[in-house]
Amino acid sequence: MTNQHEYIAQLIKKWLDDTLTDQEATALDRWVEQQPTRRTFIESLHDQQQLLEQIVQWIELEHTDSQSWGNRLEETTLQKIQQTNNLKRKGSVYQINWKFAAAMVLLAAGSALLIFSLGHLELSKPQTYTSALSGATPGIHQASITLPEGTVIPLSQQQQQLVVGADKQLYYENNIPLEVPHGPLQASDELTLQVPRAGRYSVKLVDGTTVWLNSQSTLKFPVAFAENIRSVCLQGEAYFDVRSKLAENQQKTPFFVQTDQQRIEVKGTRFNVNAFQGKATKTTLVEGEVLVHSEAGKLQLLPGERSINNQQSLTKSAVQVKTETAWKDNLFYFDETPMQEAMEQLSRWYDIQVIYGPKGIPDTYFYGEFSRSQPLNEILTILEEAGIKFKYDTTNDKNNLYVIP
Repeated sequence: MTNQHEYIAQLIKKWLDDTLTDQEATALDRWVEQQPTRRTFIESLHDQQQLLEQIVQWIELEHTDSQSWGNRLEETTLQKIQQTNNLKRKGSVYQINWKFAAAMVLLAAGSALLIFSLGHLELSKPQTYTSALSGATPGIHQASITLPEGTVIPLSQQQQQLVVGADKQLYYENNIPLEVPHGPLQASDELTLQVPRAGRYSVKLVDGTTVWLNSQSTLKFPVAFAENIRSVCLQGEAYFDVRSKLAENQQKTPFFVQTDQQRIEVKGTRFNVNAFQGKATKTTLVEGEVLVHSEAGKLQLLPGERSINNQQSLTKSAVQVKTETAWKDNLFYFDETPMQEAMEQLSRWYDIQVIYGPKGIPDTYFYGEFSRSQPLNEILTILEEAGIKFKYDTTNDKNNLYVIP
């Protein structure tokens, strides 16, 4: 079965053979544009056939001698590459760093099997989608706000943001007031902003902090913060842009984000929190400083780092921030994203149920950047090029997507 790594490798091979279809050329263009460092490749290839044979040896060598693998890569195959071939594909010229591309695309396949043959490759044609998924439309701006006494107010789908005013009133971002029944709100009142599946919304808190909520997420927050502390509670996923101070004439006031598994101490910053129930909690720092507290310990994040808290352990590592925050800009961004994680994102945004067969979840990874405004069938058609097939049906107004390895 061909996964996404293998598919990209196949596209590169077919580009060399000048046999790319228009659809395949678009897919390769999309992959190239995702990373600036993938842009010195095509013009640097010399002996195509020897290079492809060497690639196979790379993969085999990685599994038998991982420590010296990188050194041998530079000493052998990279010597076969020159910088002046000026090879071109119709409509575009690529400049991808081959050393980086080899590591990112071919080696990530993690298999000693031949990723591609040295002859012509055949890709299965994606199936044509019908009206069965017509109900699986992209998400929209939708949410509700729950008042302290339990009253639920649906928010306008023509608006994108709820604003908590200093006067303890609620507004939309264009200063249109939201009518609240049962009298004015009190400073101590706690509100709950809930975003359903296939929804997104944002809220500007009374201190100026802005929080973007992804599908199937909930944020609890007070109408007004205390003078010495600010705290909110999150379930699901949210992107925070936290003001460092409660007011301009005050010193920095602590800001905390509480989830089921941890507490994040914020010191004026931008970060993403993924805290869906039953999953490890991921915190990704874009800018500033945060401290993550949990039963497993405490750690500080630097910009470009992500912590993972699975209750038993709390660890951190460098991460490509866009993979965690693209949703805020209404994008899916897959960069060696495991299939299960990718399908969970699609499931929440398009409100579909993903069902795997008896063989379980395929060991497949995806690359690609897609607008979340695209119809689901368009994204599935592209993902099928990784060798995965999808079937679907609609039962009791529910869209079921079956993954066929």
